[in-house]
Amino acid sequence: MKLAFGVDPVTFRGRARMLVWVEDGDDGGNTVQFFSRLLAPVGGYAGVTVRAMAPTADPVAAAAAIARHTPGCAFILGRGSMDEAAAEQTWRRFPTGRDGAILVLPRKSWENEYLEPEWLAGSRYFDGDVNALYGRILERAAARLHIDIANHVLARLEQYLDGRRLPRLTADDEISSVETGVERLCGRPEWTEQVADTLVALSSERIEAAWREEVRRCLAGALWPRFGRGRWLEVIEARALLPELISGFFTVTDVGGRRLLGAERVLAVVEDLAGLASEQQPPVIRRLVRLFEERLIYTSEQKV
Repeated sequence: MKLAFGVDPVTFRGRARMLVWVEDGDDGGNTVQFFSRLLAPVGGYAGVTVRAMAPTADPVAAAAAIARHTPGCAFILGRGSMDEAAAEQTWRRFPTGRDGAILVLPRKSWENEYLEPEWLAGSRYFDGDVNALYGRILERAAARLHIDIANHVLARLEQYLDGRRLPRLTADDEISSVETGVERLCGRPEWTEQVADTLVALSSERIEAAWREEVRRCLAGALWPRFGRGRWLEVIEARALLPELISGFFTVTDVGGRRLLGAERVLAVVEDLAGLASEQQPPVIRRLVRLFEERLIYTSEQKV
C-alpha cells in the first residue's frame, strides 16, 4: 500500500484549529466525544476539532486519501489487521513519516485500553465492586473471544485477496473451541468461490495454521482469557463490550437528579474517562496525549 508523505509539524501549528479524524465504527459519536475531550486540554489557543471518518474496509488508505486533499490533519485509527511492528512505526514517525500523520493504536480500538478494570473503575461514575468487574469482563470476553479472533484472522488473510473482503463470522457461528473454529473457518464454500481467481489461493491448511497461531498468541495456552496472559485484549471487540459493562457497573445522574440510561449513560462515562488525570489513564492514552503535545499542538514556547 502506498501512503501519502508526512508533513512538517509547522503545518499543524499554523492552522486555526487542529483537525483530527477518527474511526467511530458507527458508535453513536462516542469516539468523537472521547477524543474531543481527551485532546481539548492540549489544544492550546488553536483548539482541536475531531471528526469521524466514513466507514471503510481500509482506514489507512482512506486516511491517506483524505490527507492528500486536506493537508495538516491527523488521524487516530484502530489497529485492525496491521501487525504490531507496523503500528508501532506510526508512533515513531508521527507526524512526519512516510505514513503521514496517521497514528495506529496498538489494540483494536481505544475502548480496548479501558477493558482493564484498574482504568475503567477510575471513572467517578463507577458504582460497583472491582472484583466483580474483573469477573464480568472475563465472562463476556470468553463468550465472544473465539469469534473475534477468527475475524481478526480473516482480516489478516485478506492481504492475499487483492483488495477483496472475506465474510465475517457472527455469534451464530458459535465457536466454542479451537477445533470448532477450524470447522467454521475452513468449511465455508463461499470463500472458495471468493478466492478462486486470485493469484494466491487460500488453502484450508493456511487458514487453519493462521487460526491456531492466533489462538495461541491471544490465549497463551489457556482455555479462556485471563488478565496478564496472552494478547487477547488486542483483538477483542471492546466497542461491543464497553456499553454492557457501563450498564452493569456505572450510575450517572444529571444536574437535576435524573438517572441517565442507555446511550446517554455510555456517553457520560466515555467523556468522564477521557477527562481523567494523566496518572489515571492507561499508558497508551497517556502516550498519545504526550505525542500530540510534543509534536503537533502549539508548544509551550509558542504560547503567549
